[in-house]
Amino acid sequence: MEGNFAIMYGEKYGIEMPNKEYKLTVDCFPGIITKLSANIRKAYEIAGINMDIVEKAVKEGKESLLKEAVDKKELLIMAKSAYVYSSLKDITAGGKECSGKAFESKGLGVMLRYDSWIFIKKLSPLAEKHEVSGLFSSTYEKLCEKYYVFKTGKEGKKSRKLGKLKEVVEALRKAYDNDGFLGYVEEALSYKSFRPYPYIDGLVKAYPDLKPKKPRGRLPGAGKGGKKNG
Repeated sequence: MEGNFAIMYGEKYGIEMPNKEYKLTVDCFPGIITKLSANIRKAYEIAGINMDIVEKAVKEGKESLLKEAVDKKELLIMAKSAYVYSSLKDITAGGKECSGKAFESKGLGVMLRYDSWIFIKKLSPLAEKHEVSGLFSSTYEKLCEKYYVFKTGKEGKKSRKLGKLKEVVEALRKAYDNDGFLGYVEEALSYKSFRPYPYIDGLVKAYPDLKPKKPRGRLPGAGKGGKKNG
């Protein structure tokens, strides 16, 4: 495996990866993000979020209902994430899916390389629901973040505290209306420990076993200076 590429395969608990190997360019990111976004609702559900209650909360404008959407209080932040996502689910990265060749393997897996960035996540066919949600969440989150970084050459601020969800929704909508998906991601990255889509830090308190581990070894064919899983 040489050059920049994206390999995504597997299906479990309703999460469906493309089962393809793409030659990855920065302009391929939106199409891949858009394709993966069909899994977002399911990713919240298998993490333990009752999406019917979340969507009821959105419809009625009652953030207080979110406590009923989780069995673990540690998942409340993810219920809030699901609330914001559900309020803005018409937002899309756009783009067309880049051409790719079929790729299949056992379990569920993602391998991404773009320049010095390398991201690898794999699960066995016996993985549990929260583990599958964790793999999807970390993948989707990183694709959005890295697309912004590679396209703009800037890093997200990640310093703002989470306020009222209604205000977060309004800010994200305004950013998207003004500057498209990149504006939306820039606004999303401005929050500390919160994203308006599935993200790994939102799951770790409820599922400590998902805490990212330091990577071992290198992706086959990667240069010595490559960053891994970042």
